[in-house]
Amino acid sequence: ESNDLEHKLAPVKAQTSNDNEDPMARALVNFSIRGFGPDAQKEMMSYVIDNNISMRITGAAATMLTLSAANDNHAAVITAMDYDVAAGVLIAQEAGAQISTHDYRRDGMDFTAIIAARNPAIFGALNKQVQKSLAQFDQVVAPITPDFSAP
Repeated sequence: ESNDLEHKLAPVKAQTSNDNEDPMARALVNFSIRGFGPDAQKEMMSYVIDNNISMRITGAAATMLTLSAANDNHAAVITAMDYDVAAGVLIAQEAGAQISTHDYRRDGMDFTAIIAARNPAIFGALNKQVQKSLAQFDQVVAPITPDFSAP
């Protein structure tokens, strides 16, 4: 069931093939970025506003990832524990989404940011922005693309 804000927003259409259009314009991205810390959160939310991205916060990391896999969202950006996202990452990857992780340290604690998107342009834009948001605050960022294929 949609919340009141989603009822008021115009439906988000799938990305068009128009090469002149910003791939992030009107994208619907699920966010759970509490682990970014206040400064990086502010940087990321400024990016969301500046690029007219529709934001959704559903709460459960695995649900966010499976919504991206089903193309109900264009992407997901999540900071969560590995065990909270493992199933969702596998489902999203099997459905054709690109997945990357960014390991970083903030306030003496280790965190992982996960990005999932089926559209390569959206995936690339979000990876670039996450790296920027985390790196500018002296946080160590190491992008990794996990491989869950069978041995």
